Amino acid sequence: MLAAVWLFSKARFFWTHSVEMQFGWAVLALCAFLFWEAWQVRPEPKFGAIGLPTALTVGGLALAFAFQLDQAARGMNGNSIAIIALGGLMLIFGNLLWVFGSRGMRHFAFPVLFFLIALPMPTSLYSLVVSTLQSLVVSIDLNILSLLGVPAQRSGNLIQLPSGIVGVNEACSGIRSVQSTLMATLFIGHVVLKDRSLKGFLLLAGIALAIVGNVARSVFLCLRADAGGSHAVEQAHDAAGWSILIFTSAGVALLAWRLARLDKRIAELRQQRVAASKA
Repeated sequence: MLAAVWLFSKARFFWTHSVEMQFGWAVLALCAFLFWEAWQVRPEPKFGAIGLPTALTVGGLALAFAFQLDQAARGMNGNSIAIIALGGLMLIFGNLLWVFGSRGMRHFAFPVLFFLIALPMPTSLYSLVVSTLQSLVVSIDLNILSLLGVPAQRSGNLIQLPSGIVGVNEACSGIRSVQSTLMATLFIGHVVLKDRSLKGFLLLAGIALAIVGNVARSVFLCLRADAGGSHAVEQAHDAAGWSILIFTSAGVALLAWRLARLDKRIAELRQQRVAASKA
């Protein structure tokens, strides 16, 4: 418990000071619900071997100490929070393993690991993901604009149009949409679905929806820039962002509803097969 509180105390810095990480408060609430749900059906305590739990606890404390040194030297950043996350997880899993054994550790694994979504990525990984998304969005935009007969050229992450320039910056890369969709699909899949393949499909389809929505947003802004210049882009920017959020949320909700029905049908078929094999 103390390890979880300590991890939260460090993570809230990013939730408070970074616009991209404000969804961390929602993740915290969802984690609390998931842990409460898992606690209702927890396995019986068994207080097994102390060797591995002790090793995990000592390792977690060592990483916590390393985090404090790194924070003192370079301040709070994505790399340092990755160290504390690993240390915190080792402490939490070490305690779960000691109290409930390996079965209990697996039982609580999803609520514990789900919290990682609320933490910033290590700096190098974050830069790689953002740059990849930016490049993907710009490339698709240029192809769509070409099909629509709109002359456009690429200059890095800028799209040059006859009437202005549209930039695909970090926020416009779709990283926020992908992060929030990742949170939603993992949570819904865990709570609603039982079939692992359907959970994986929901996750991948949700991320695809987020990317498609962001591409549609950037193409729309490019068309606005072509028709009315950069001023038209500024006027439509926020409205386009909210529209894509609604589109992605509605798409994920509809897909989850359809998959839940399919999941129920799969469960019924499995029960029928088991009954038939016993007959």
